[in-house]
Amino acid sequence: VKIATVIYEKYIHCIRDKYKWVMENLPFFDLNNIIFCDSVNPKWMLEADFMIDDHIENLKRFSGYRVCIDYPYNKNFQADYRVMNWKEIGDLFL
Repeated sequence: VKIATVIYEKYIHCIRDKYKWVMENLPFFDLNNIIFCDSVNPKWMLEADFMIDDHIENLKRFSGYRVCIDYPYNKNFQADYRVMNWKEIGDLFL
């Protein structure tokens, strides 16, 4: 399992915040398995079986199974799976 997350050049300081979030919310997760993406290397280009995301553009272009985290701005997107929260993501995979 890997976590792919986007960083933006003008917000480069967010890398520390993303590591902190993972440590606080997923203490069991190996930080070496975080992949930082950007506009040159977007998330949707990753080769994987599943992508869990809320951003329609990432999901639309991804070639594997798409798990959409439900938000008002993506209600009309047809994903392979739709989840409301992290518990539902866990239920889907466990």
